[in-house]
Amino acid sequence: MENILTDIRTYISIASFAFAIWQYLKKRKIESLISLEAVELHKNVAQALGAVQTASRAIGTNTSPVYAIGLVEGYNQAMLHESAKLYCNLKNTTIDDIDSLVANEQLIDQYKHLYYSFSSPRRGFIRMIFKWLQKLY
Repeated sequence: MENILTDIRTYISIASFAFAIWQYLKKRKIESLISLEAVELHKNVAQALGAVQTASRAIGTNTSPVYAIGLVEGYNQAMLHESAKLYCNLKNTTIDDIDSLVANEQLIDQYKHLYYSFSSPRRGFIRMIFKWLQKLY
C-alpha cells in the first residue's frame, strides 16, 4: 500500500513539474509577443508622427502636404492591424468573441473582418457550454 502512495506522489510531482515548465514557456512566449508588438506599434506611431509634422510644415510653407498625409494614413492602417493582431493573439479570440464585441458595441462593425483574420474559427458545442458556465460564475 505504501508503494502505491509513493508512486502516486511521484507521478503528481512529475506532472506538477511538467505543468510548471509548460506555464513558464507559455508566459515567455506571451511576453516576447507583447514586446515585439509594442516595438512595432511604437515604430509606427513614431513614423506617423513624423509624417504629420512633415505635413504641418508643408502647410506652413504653402507646399502640398499630400504625400505626408498619405504616409500618415498608411502608418495608421499599420497600427490598426498591429493592435488587432495583438488583441486577438493575447485573448486567443474566436469569431464568436468578435461577434459579441460588435453586438456589445465595443468594436465597430466595419473592423470585425480585420479581427476575424486573426481569430480562430467558431466555438464548438462543448466550448459554448463552457463559455456559458463562465458567464454564470
